[in-house]
Amino acid sequence: MPDVVRRRPFVAALLVLIAVAASGCATLRSSGAGGAGGVWLWDNPRMAGNDLRAVAFSDGREGWAVGAHGTILHTTNAGEGDTVGTPPFTGLKVLRTRTEFSGTKAALNGVGIAVPGSVVWAVGDGGTILRTVNDGQTWLPVESYTGYRLNDVAALDAGQAWTVGDHGTIRSWNGTLWAWQSSGTTNELLAVDFVSPSAGFAAGRGRTLLKTTNGGANWMSLGTTLPASADIRSVSFSSVTTGYAATWDGIEGALWRTGDGGASWAKVFGAAGTPLDSVTASGPAEVWATGANGFAFHTDGSSASTGTLCAEELRGTCVAGGTAWAVGSRGRVFAWSGSWTEKSSIVTLERLRGYSAVGGWAVGDGGTVIRWSDPFGNRPSVVSVPTTADLTAAAFTDGATGWVTASGGTVLRVTGGSVSGTSGVAVAPTSIAATDAAAVWLCGNLGADGYVLRSTDGGSSWTTATSVPNTHLFGISVRGGRVYVVGGRSTGSHDGVAAVFDGSVWSQRTWAGGRTLRGVWAISPNAVVAVGDLGCVMRSSNGGASWTAVPLSGPAADLNAVSFAGASDGRAAGDGGTIFATSDGGATWTVQDSGTSDDLLAVDVSSGTRRAVGARGCILAEARVAVRQLAGSTRYDTALEVSRNTWGAGEATTVVLATGENWPDAVCGSSLAGAVDGPVLLTRRTSLPGGLVGEMKRLGATKAYVLGSTRVIDPVVVNALKAQMGAGFSAERIGGADRYESCALIAGATVREIAARGGTFHHSAFLATGLNWPDALAVGPVSSHAKEPVFLTRPTGLPASVAAACRNLEVTSGVVVGSFKVVPEAVADEFGSVIGTAPARWSGPTRYETASEIASGGIAEKGLSDSPLAFATGWDFPDALAGGVAQGHLGGALLLTPPNALAPAAGTFLWERRPSALTFIGGVNVLPQRPRDEAVWVLTSGF
Repeated sequence: MPDVVRRRPFVAALLVLIAVAASGCATLRSSGAGGAGGVWLWDNPRMAGNDLRAVAFSDGREGWAVGAHGTILHTTNAGEGDTVGTPPFTGLKVLRTRTEFSGTKAALNGVGIAVPGSVVWAVGDGGTILRTVNDGQTWLPVESYTGYRLNDVAALDAGQAWTVGDHGTIRSWNGTLWAWQSSGTTNELLAVDFVSPSAGFAAGRGRTLLKTTNGGANWMSLGTTLPASADIRSVSFSSVTTGYAATWDGIEGALWRTGDGGASWAKVFGAAGTPLDSVTASGPAEVWATGANGFAFHTDGSSASTGTLCAEELRGTCVAGGTAWAVGSRGRVFAWSGSWTEKSSIVTLERLRGYSAVGGWAVGDGGTVIRWSDPFGNRPSVVSVPTTADLTAAAFTDGATGWVTASGGTVLRVTGGSVSGTSGVAVAPTSIAATDAAAVWLCGNLGADGYVLRSTDGGSSWTTATSVPNTHLFGISVRGGRVYVVGGRSTGSHDGVAAVFDGSVWSQRTWAGGRTLRGVWAISPNAVVAVGDLGCVMRSSNGGASWTAVPLSGPAADLNAVSFAGASDGRAAGDGGTIFATSDGGATWTVQDSGTSDDLLAVDVSSGTRRAVGARGCILAEARVAVRQLAGSTRYDTALEVSRNTWGAGEATTVVLATGENWPDAVCGSSLAGAVDGPVLLTRRTSLPGGLVGEMKRLGATKAYVLGSTRVIDPVVVNALKAQMGAGFSAERIGGADRYESCALIAGATVREIAARGGTFHHSAFLATGLNWPDALAVGPVSSHAKEPVFLTRPTGLPASVAAACRNLEVTSGVVVGSFKVVPEAVADEFGSVIGTAPARWSGPTRYETASEIASGGIAEKGLSDSPLAFATGWDFPDALAGGVAQGHLGGALLLTPPNALAPAAGTFLWERRPSALTFIGGVNVLPQRPRDEAVWVLTSGF
């Protein structure tokens, strides 16, 4: 009998970029507070803004670059840009050039491809070694057995690789672990290159050059003709005898060539004052070298050329498929195919000091003004202004009307989206705020004193509102006629200072401790938050009459700016890439991973696109997705949390009660729960869990279907439930001699409830194995939503009770869930004979791919949607028992994932469908932070 198998093309190039709390890696780039998560992404430069230190390509299109702050950049289309970030997200979308999340903040210094399209190594500071075995879908740490910095890695295949680092460290990968090798030196090793499993070279500081002819079992020091003071920063060999070295001796950067395996060297090129950092050879004569100040050198053996590609240092080179690549500081990426072209995208490298989310304007040094005219995902334009002075702040009332301050005492007025005039002020302005097109306030400094200026004519003229002697002012915010200004003493202690104007008089507060305040945000006329040095956060709820210091759990970095979206959701940003999030109006704060160590000088999340800007043209944008967790301390509590957050008070007069100690009854009860539009709640075999009766009373339940025989749920539980629920409550047990008979009886009850409630049974059912839970668990939301029974089967044949139920209920169509291994073809044929038609099959090679296929089938054929999308662990069943029914009630699909990383099939589903909301069922002990964070990243990394 023919079998219809649902298959979707697997999207290989996805994902994974968020860190794991569970594995000890860095915490995620997402909101640490509140019910909505977000990820901070590079908006300038793109795709990566952190310094890149090494690059490797397997062919002319797929390559990897690694760098600071755990950056991993991956391309499968030769670094070309994509349009996947442009909505609507229709059709198959593959992000072909993307930044992957490594799970570490350690600088990554070397990258090596062991198996193209599969196995890649990255090494870095603190002995960090990462490996992917699925082409970047997941990166996991591998023990290096050293804490020394690792600088380079060379890989030949899945079982052979070498890495070198500080203190003469050499480690070799034998397919199982990284084993120690004796280098015979304590000098830092900067480079390693192998031309065969036996022949390799390592080089480093102090003219160190080592060679092995037996795979690293022994390393010999070569006598060399290189300058005694030279550091060998990079080596590249095309054969055992021919190779190149890039050196720096403090005076000259030089390129050298050997033809005798490193015994002697001849200079190819020298560049005075320019350190050479990297060299790569494509053969005995053709070679590329790069270094400081964007320097690039190329020779094919007959002619040579030099050039300056950028102002930044170029740290890594490679060649593959006829194309050479160079990467460097600030995420620079260049490709050479006869000439150099830039693949990275940089709007500016100027220091950015201000950002207004209203309309999307950023300002910075050198008269830099940048405007986004479209939502996040589109490139901004550079606006011409009549000054080259450093611009310090911006305030806008709409997308086309605003003011920009310049350090020299100038205020630029923006009307209609362009600069329409300027005015001079007698102070160096540091911050500006506006309430409408006429009322504008700014603060600034003159000498040792701070001043607040006011304009009532849109910035044409200014008057001094107040002055604060011996104080420098840095931040201003206006709300409802109340003005808040913050700063610090300019002499002596540098204590924090806040000045408040209540519409008639100015008042002032000072805090001891040497913590200057640098940013302030008035949430309302009375509620205000100020931030400053050493992680200082001050909060007032009474218009500045009194202030409370808020302790932070995280880095005590200087905070430069704070911003809120509404009354509760806020961000504070500061030095070293520090970002804190709050979801309770500033009462508590949680650190976020910004993805960079650049100083952040301004942040605005109040309107439009949420961005933070700072040093070296750094622009980050926070992409967000609605996220919620449904979890309790036990499986029983989790089921109660699912119910509380899905059904309102009085909304479920009938509930389904199943054991929490096994899965078959609850899974088969999904359709019954859908038919009565109530939750599945879990109980212990011999006692009621705490809170269960209270939740049933909240729901308004007057009846419970108790699933399973008395061996599964003891009569003492049913009796206790009746007694505690009181008069008018009934409990009906549905249980058979085994799980197969029970599922048949539950199916009959489902059809009866559908009819009793005026619904229509569609005479369709699902068939899953009765020996394991994942497939049946994944189909729970579909069964619940469509009110179509789940039947269980043995792999040796369709149980008689199931066949009889199918005939009695007149089932005429069906879907087999799971692969041929779990539900053999002969069993599917038998099922088809009973229902009179060949069933479809929703399956994949693993439980995770099967769950993805079930979700897709439910959406395509059973009325489910892709949002909200829920996740549950694929390693255990309890949480998804109740969660699947809740998803069916909400009309959303359910995916399974392992706890150590997001299942690739789940990532594919997310990438293709782009749900706007995610639900994670179960606590982090069963569904850890990593797969949650990776799911959020997939939804946001395409912008």
